[in-house]
Amino acid sequence: TFHDRDVAPEGSTLEESNKNLDDMVDYLAELQKKTGIKLLWATQNLFSHPRYMCGGLTNPDAHVVAYAASQIKKILDVNHKLGGENVVFW
Repeated sequence: TFHDRDVAPEGSTLEESNKNLDDMVDYLAELQKKTGIKLLWATQNLFSHPRYMCGGLTNPDAHVVAYAASQIKKILDVNHKLGGENVVFW
């Protein structure tokens, strides 16, 4: 199990953050093939970055909500790619 930002650093843009995560997910997929270890779940970190100090999906700023939704969509794709059995939303 992991949070997206636990395994790949936050970039200066959403695109850079997603690229960092994609690179790590490719590596994790290789490790899964070698070890047979399966992913229980992955989740998105919508609490550590200052942009989320007023919440992620509950934030009054629509731009922050859109960013959070993009981060959630990305982790859903990652979870699917790595064969995760569950997704956790904080």
